[in-house]
Amino acid sequence: MDAAIIASIIHTLATYDDIKCRLVIDGMDKGAFSISSLGIIKNPHFAGSMCYDTPIEPDDGQLGINLCEDLNPFQALVTVAALHRRRFRGRPKTRSWVGKRVVVEADRAFALETDGEVVEARSVAFSVLPGRIMCCR
Repeated sequence: MDAAIIASIIHTLATYDDIKCRLVIDGMDKGAFSISSLGIIKNPHFAGSMCYDTPIEPDDGQLGINLCEDLNPFQALVTVAALHRRRFRGRPKTRSWVGKRVVVEADRAFALETDGEVVEARSVAFSVLPGRIMCCR
């Protein structure tokens, strides 16, 4: 594993507080969660060799939604290790969905990273047009 990724994980685990968010997927309220991590993806590969096992295809118009809730530091490390083995769905304190539109509303500002760019937000909406995005595998 890349040393920069390990350093980032350790720093994050030492300083992170969960964020309370409400998720709405395809117009259906999924509820409020104490979010440790939320990955809304079109490509399951991210951060070095980590990879979600969400069933999405580059041209299907669907987004993968992968949530970790209320993880302690040990559980977070175990989840990171599982992501290196492409095993996320069904793990304790995780949830996964597939949808065309995702709305996230938080009780406070959070860092939103999209393809390396980071901005602060309290409410965001994601959607994708089928066949309009090119994903590398």
